[in-house]
Amino acid sequence: MKLILTFKKESDELKRIVVPMITIITALRNAIDTDSDMVENPAIFEDDKIIMEMFWGNKVSEEQENNFKNRTLNALRFIFSEAGIENYEIKWF
Repeated sequence: MKLILTFKKESDELKRIVVPMITIITALRNAIDTDSDMVENPAIFEDDKIIMEMFWGNKVSEEQENNFKNRTLNALRFIFSEAGIENYEIKWF
């Protein structure tokens, strides 16, 4: 699965939030009750986007994956709110 974060304007704020963002995503993944590990590729920066690719090591249920995605979306919205970032878009692929 791929998480793409698009920001309406390029900002130094992006680089400031990447480490906390990845830390929270990792913690959320670990909180999901599954025996599967997740492989994460390093975040890619493209102009106004941050692209993160993540792969489950083993098959997980649709419920587990949706739980992870929903928790991640809520955490990202909180991070962006606290950082004062308002113009963004979050997409899962």
